[in-house]
Amino acid sequence: MLAFSLLALVLAKDSTTGWTCGSDDFWYENGVKTTYSGCGSKDTSKDTSKDASKSTTCTDTSGGITGLPRTCINSAPNNSPRCWWTHIPSAVTGTLKVPLIINMHGGGGCAVHQESFSGFKALADSSGTDTFVTVFPQGHNSLWGSCGSDCNSAAAKEAAAAKEAGQIASTNDISFLEQMIANIVKGNSNIDPERIYVTGFSLGCMMAHRFAMERGKLVAGLGCHGGELSLVDTSVSADLDAEKAKYSIQLMPTFLTIGDQDTWFARAKLDWEAWAYWNGCSASSTKSVTLSGSSLTAATERTKSSCASYSPVLQTVMLEIAGGAHVTDARMAAQTWAFLKQYKRAGALAELPAAVAEVTPSATASSAGSLATASSAGSLATTAMWTLIAATLVHRSSALV
Repeated sequence: MLAFSLLALVLAKDSTTGWTCGSDDFWYENGVKTTYSGCGSKDTSKDTSKDASKSTTCTDTSGGITGLPRTCINSAPNNSPRCWWTHIPSAVTGTLKVPLIINMHGGGGCAVHQESFSGFKALADSSGTDTFVTVFPQGHNSLWGSCGSDCNSAAAKEAAAAKEAGQIASTNDISFLEQMIANIVKGNSNIDPERIYVTGFSLGCMMAHRFAMERGKLVAGLGCHGGELSLVDTSVSADLDAEKAKYSIQLMPTFLTIGDQDTWFARAKLDWEAWAYWNGCSASSTKSVTLSGSSLTAATERTKSSCASYSPVLQTVMLEIAGGAHVTDARMAAQTWAFLKQYKRAGALAELPAAVAEVTPSATASSAGSLATASSAGSLATTAMWTLIAATLVHRSSALV
């Protein structure tokens, strides 16, 4: 149950693809319900411009985002091609400087799913000059190494051995994302290097957490949906202090969104408190929010304030969607953007490495070392996610025993 809830999309168990829109407004792949909703809705808050005809099988170099330019570099693992797709709204012209949003798909999914269902692309197109560039990177084997530099930690190895479920997804995605950002910033003069934000859904949210934690000097703000901070014991302040010292964790404007029926809700709430601790926040407030759409949805916005000195005022926020399950919600794009866009990270450009050469993967390279079929994707994703779950639970429970 936990593994299924974690995955943004468990791909089909054969190499064929067949997506249909169910009467419950969810996409079904080969008859199996996915976590992607909004396919039949007339709700204008959801980006339904894409339909189920696009491929759901992806490799490290192919994600099926029609109409968006693909860029690839050699990176982890094994210095092999890794790619991303970039959306630049028509308003981004001349000398206009705009932020960059890194938007990561869920475990077992493709960059195309995040582009289609997160809402950020539609929001960017409708925001005029108050807009942003969005990049949709593809995770290796449709997964993200959200354990970061701790992928080979004792806790991770112990959990892997205990579950006998193979290896945790340990691709060095910290390095990949850092280099991707460097190439984008240094190759596009319209990007403001001090306004880079990380976001994503499910495992993509977990990767956003981890990147903000380990590479905070590059990140102006964290805002993601339906995920948690992997392999960090957020229940013990001494552990949080140790993590802060180890990674030089920066003060981080944070906006987390999640449904209160999501499997990861309790852990996400602990992570909200962890970021508030790192941000030095001492006050709490709560307010009710009504989310618009095809129907009105109640939500609760919890804010940690009176934080460390920052400009503008630093806050750590969690938006809880009443009755919300582990699904994408395009309405979160506007909520997240409204919070993040006010913040900057001074000096970020100086922290970036030099750009590297871009590559054009061959047809062979597109599948070599990657997922060639949806069948292998589902198997690997399920194995890796069970192990990541085990690692998280073992690490967090160790302080409580």
